[in-house]
Amino acid sequence: MARKVKCYITGESGTNDIFFKGQVGKLSKYFKDESVYNEWKKDKESKSHLINLVSEMIFDNGIVPPMFISKLKSLEYPENLIYECIRQNKASFDYANTKEFNNIFQKTSYIIAIIKNNISTVKIIEPKSTDGNYVELDIINANIKSTATNQRKDISIFLED
Repeated sequence: MARKVKCYITGESGTNDIFFKGQVGKLSKYFKDESVYNEWKKDKESKSHLINLVSEMIFDNGIVPPMFISKLKSLEYPENLIYECIRQNKASFDYANTKEFNNIFQKTSYIIAIIKNNISTVKIIEPKSTDGNYVELDIINANIKSTATNQRKDISIFLED
C-alpha cells in the first residue's frame, strides 16, 4: 500500500511507489525522481568544494564566517563560476590575506568586492562532448560600453558678437 509523500526539493505530492527515496544526511527523503536527487546532490557538492576552497585560501583558521556565506548567496552567481573566479585570481586573494583588517566584516566585504570585480573575466572550461574534447566558454561578456561621454558641447553659436 502506497502512502502519500512530498518531494524534498520541489514540494510536489505523490506516493512512495512513484517517488525516489534518497539519502539526506542520516535521513531518507523522497524526491520526484532520481534526476532531481542527482542535481540536488551535485549542487550540494559544488557548494562544499567552494566552501573548502574559501576556508583554505582566504580564512586562515579554516572557519568560514556565516556572513561570508550569506554574501556569496546574495551574489546570485553559480557556485562553479565563483569557484573558478577564486581559483583564477589567486594573487588578489593572497594579497588580501596580507592586508590588516580591523574585523571580519571588513575582510569579508573586501573579498566579496574582489569576486564582484573579477567575475566578468572568468572563463570556465566545459566538456564539448563525451569524446573528451574541451572548449573554452565565456560565461559573462565583459564588453560593456560606458554610456557617459566626455564631449563638450560648443555654445559659441548662441553667443552674440
